[in-house]
Amino acid sequence: MSEYILVGKIDKAHGIKGEVIVASHSDFPERFESDNIVYVSLRNGEKQELKIEKSRIHQDRYIIKFYNIDTRNDAEKLRGLTLEIQSEQLASLPEGEYWHHDIIGLDVYTENDEFLGTISEIMENPANDIYVVKIPDKKEILLPAIKDVILNIDLDNKKMKVKLIPGLI
Repeated sequence: MSEYILVGKIDKAHGIKGEVIVASHSDFPERFESDNIVYVSLRNGEKQELKIEKSRIHQDRYIIKFYNIDTRNDAEKLRGLTLEIQSEQLASLPEGEYWHHDIIGLDVYTENDEFLGTISEIMENPANDIYVVKIPDKKEILLPAIKDVILNIDLDNKKMKVKLIPGLI
C-alpha cells in the first residue's frame, strides 16, 4: 500500500466553473500541471483520485480545475481538504537531500553511538531546517540541519549520526 504525501490544501472555490484555490506545500510547481493525478483526503478518511484539467498561478497560490468538478457547488465540497500524492510520484532528489517524511522518525545517535532520541518534527527556517529530537524523558533538543552537526543519515537503518556542538544540550 502506498504512502501518501501532502502537496497542498484546498482553500476555497473560485468562480462558477469548478475551480479551486490551492495553497501549495510542494517545492515542485510542475506537480500541479495539467493531467497530473492528485488524491484528496475525504472527510470519511477515504482517498479520491482527481486529475488536473488545468491550473494557473495567482499570487502565491494555484487556481486549479479538476476534471469532473464543473460547478461551484462541486468545488465547494472540496473546501478545506488536503491534496496528496502517492510516494511513488515523488520527484528524485540529489544525493544528500531528503524528504521530510524520510527524516521524521529516524533514531538519532551521537558520534560515539549514544542514543539521543527520535526526530519528531522538522521546523523550516530560512537558513536551514531544524530537527526536533524527542528525548525519552520527554525533553526535546533542536538540531540545526547543517554539515557540522549532521554527520550521516542512513535511511535503510533509520538512523542519523550527529556531532553535538557546544550549546545544543
